[in-house]
Order: sequence, then structure tokens, then C-alpha cells
Amino acid sequence: MVEVCPVIFIFDGFAALGDEALSRFEFKWGRNKVAMAGGLAHFYNHSDTPNIELVRDRTDRVIRVYTLRRVYVGEELQHKYMAKPWWKTE
Repeated sequence: MVEVCPVIFIFDGFAALGDEALSRFEFKWGRNKVAMAGGLAHFYNHSDTPNIELVRDRTDRVIRVYTLRRVYVGEELQHKYMAKPWWKTE
């Protein structure tokens, strides 16, 4: 385990509130709500070959971050975004 990130629920989401920039950092949390995570959850970059996984713990209402393999000193921690990236990938 890398870290446990507490979450704050935002029921309508930032996009619904008119803040498109912040909506890029929402984590879907069930059917009608989204969450903003504390800790470093928003700083992990995307990779199609991730070395960490972000797991939503609905009971404890946190996001747990786990390594998927051995991670070496100096290696960037990356996860696979669940949502489609908003930038162009090639």
C-alpha cells in the first residue's frame, strides 16, 4: 500500500456547477456522486502500463493506492485513468 486518501463527496460534481477545470479531478463514486480526494491521488499521472492502482473503498470512504509490481527508487507512480483522458494521446 502506498497511501490512503480521504475523500470529500460532491454530489453534483464540479462540471454541473460550471467549473470545467476542476471537473477533470473528480473521482466517480457510485451512480450520482463524485468525490475529490485528499493525499496525492490527484497527482498520479496516467499510463497504459501502470505501476499503481487506485481502489475506491466504499465502506471506509477512502481511496487506497496499491502498487501493482515492485517500484524502484526514482520511478514515477502512474495509474490508468478510468475516465477517458482529456488530452490527445497517440
